[in-house]
Amino acid sequence: MNEKRRMKLSAKIGMMTVASTLGVVLFLGITFMLVFITLFSQQAEREMKDFLSNLNQRFDSFVQFIQDGAVSLRHNNHLESFFHANHFIETAAEKQLSYSFDLFSARNLTDGGSPFVKEAYLFNNKSDCIRTLYFPTTLSVGEEKEARYRSVQQTFTRTEAAYACFAGAEDGEIALCFRVLDGSMRQMGVCVAVLWEKSLQELFSIGEKYHRFSAVVTQGETLLAQQGALLTQGEALSLKDGAYRERGTLMHVLTSGFQLRSVIAIDRDNIFMVLRPTVIILILALIAALSFACAVVWALSYRMVRPFKKMSEEISAFGEESLSVRMQDFPVDEFHEISAAFNKMAERIDRLIHQVYEKKILADQAQIQFLQAQINPHFQFNILTMLAVQARRAGNEELFSYLNAYAQLFNGKIFREKEIKIPLKEEMKLVNFYLYLQKGRYQNELAYRLHYGSPEVQECLIPKLLVEPLVENAIHHAAEKMLDVCVIRVSGAATADGVD
Repeated sequence: MNEKRRMKLSAKIGMMTVASTLGVVLFLGITFMLVFITLFSQQAEREMKDFLSNLNQRFDSFVQFIQDGAVSLRHNNHLESFFHANHFIETAAEKQLSYSFDLFSARNLTDGGSPFVKEAYLFNNKSDCIRTLYFPTTLSVGEEKEARYRSVQQTFTRTEAAYACFAGAEDGEIALCFRVLDGSMRQMGVCVAVLWEKSLQELFSIGEKYHRFSAVVTQGETLLAQQGALLTQGEALSLKDGAYRERGTLMHVLTSGFQLRSVIAIDRDNIFMVLRPTVIILILALIAALSFACAVVWALSYRMVRPFKKMSEEISAFGEESLSVRMQDFPVDEFHEISAAFNKMAERIDRLIHQVYEKKILADQAQIQFLQAQINPHFQFNILTMLAVQARRAGNEELFSYLNAYAQLFNGKIFREKEIKIPLKEEMKLVNFYLYLQKGRYQNELAYRLHYGSPEVQECLIPKLLVEPLVENAIHHAAEKMLDVCVIRVSGAATADGVD
């Protein structure tokens, strides 16, 4: 059966700490990115809305410049002679027109330095004309333009509108016509303010920093200018004043004086386009933070498990190389306790091993001594047997009998030490050998009689050397002290409790 593959503690702890760190850092990083993107998107959207509103307000300020000029013309007493066609001086009248319509005013200039109103023509009811120009021109060109806008003025006069715009003129010019009224609301004349389409383009060009930007200027149903394709004329005309957010598009609509209407739109994708570099930087920063965190955590985990690795090496070395290996001390309290407990256990194991080893040596020495002690009885028994054999060969049967009896008694007492119980008849044989030898010693002073009993009794087991020491004790205390013959009787019989 294949042994299950095990992972090292350092790798396990390292993987767990790195995984947990990655999880925490990813969670915090993603949470931070989501919060940042949400807040940034809201802020960017507010800025885009403010941009649209400010741009429309800028356009409205130019229209307000024309309105202020119209009011100035109405209240300019120096132009009464011109409006009444009563012997007016043209140069003086044009000077007053320039005063009312200061084309060189900062209010009339775009950020690019172009005039919003490049020319102004004022006609009285008798079609007399005075003008003010931003750009100087030749006499022939001036007369040509005056004739052109006189035609526009005549077309406008035939209508009942208070104001109107005529687009499509040469050089990208837009003619804004409005009536100049007196205090009684009677027409004194018509003013034609020539708007320059290039100025409108410069005004709205700052919106080109956004992707998919569009600006539309209309008056009523008339399209005066359009920049970008995000909005169509129909969509621009259908919207009311205000801020809109439709189909991913931010829009702002503002109707200024003379019913001039500006509609500006920006695609909301600009938020994400602006956000994209920041998000990329944040992702790279998150990856760098993850890499750094993983490296730091892995280093810390390795440092943390280094004591475990050292402990493992020292435990493995204990018993394989030497029992004297001891675990080093560590500054961390828990590791110190483990080290102390291991060293204490190692000391006990070492001590117990030495004790067992010493006892084994003592046991081996005792066994050797026992074997050596057995050599002498064996040697003696062999000598006795050899002497008995020699006596018999020499024809000395009496000596043979004594030597043989002593040898058998010696054998029964010494060489059968492993037997705890023996049959009664074997014990009686030992008694017989002992009494036979004592009979040879005491001769006629000792007599003995042995009765083995029935065969069943003879086979009964009794403790070894139960009877022989009793007989030996009787001889020692009786035969040597009696003046008459000592008679020893030994018999065995069966009783209700066993053998007696």
